[in-house]
Amino acid sequence: MFSSPPVTPSTHHPSPALLHNYTALISDTNPNHALCLFSEMRSLLLLLDPVSVLCILTKCSHLGCVKMGSQLHALVVKLGVSGYVRVCNALMDVYVKCGLVGGVRRVFEDMGLKTVVSWTVVLEGVVKGEGLENGRKVFDEMPERNEVAWTVMIVGYVENGMTREAFELLREMIFGCGFVLNDVSLCSILSACSRSGDVSLGRWVHGYAVKEIGWDMGVMVGTGLVDMYAKCGRIGAALVVFRNMPRRNVVAWNAMIGGLAMHGKGKDVVDMFDSMIGEGVSPDANSLGRERMWRRSAGEGW
Repeated sequence: MFSSPPVTPSTHHPSPALLHNYTALISDTNPNHALCLFSEMRSLLLLLDPVSVLCILTKCSHLGCVKMGSQLHALVVKLGVSGYVRVCNALMDVYVKCGLVGGVRRVFEDMGLKTVVSWTVVLEGVVKGEGLENGRKVFDEMPERNEVAWTVMIVGYVENGMTREAFELLREMIFGCGFVLNDVSLCSILSACSRSGDVSLGRWVHGYAVKEIGWDMGVMVGTGLVDMYAKCGRIGAALVVFRNMPRRNVVAWNAMIGGLAMHGKGKDVVDMFDSMIGEGVSPDANSLGRERMWRRSAGEGW
């Protein structure tokens, strides 16, 4: 995929400006197009630097291609940039997205300097690929932990129905280590509650968010709460949260409409859709699909 003609002194003409332009294009495009641009860079025999390699690794992590993981690893070694921590972290993230925990561990073991980000990427890969028991071993070995590492473990416990362990880590994270859950952590935990049906932890997160942020907790967290309550069977609580959100985008409306549809409240789905239009929010394919389905049902009687 990334093969290029052999480099010789007579044909290799590195151009920093051209390299910069390609790197900027890659950073601003989708992963598949980024790969095409990267192949062009290789064919032009540009002298790649750690920034350009980091950029393509970041893009490729979204593709989850197993073959690509090993190819990119070989390229990193060939280009002599395996000594850069950020490059290694990005390469490990590619392996994580590909589900190749062995690749993650190989890169990590070969690293000289390991930052908290390095440990966190390994933790995520191990939790996803080897399970919570091995993940907890990595977590306990970490010389330093950031908010992401704590969140990875908590989400893992929630998704596996281990509410007690999740609560214990949350308490240690917040009251023992003094961390504050940010929007990303809050939404990650709420999403895990939605998938596992753990409404008790979801309620705790709701109370925490109100205490730390206030009732206006933002669209992202508010939408996460709506989705969590709806999927945990508490559609009334979802409606209360939704109606008290000062700002609602199409994602928030979709979460509420989807929750109502999930609970068989067809008339409410249609009414909610009309309210969304009335507030000037443009529906997307998800909201349009649900609205059309329930309007057809309404024609046949509720």
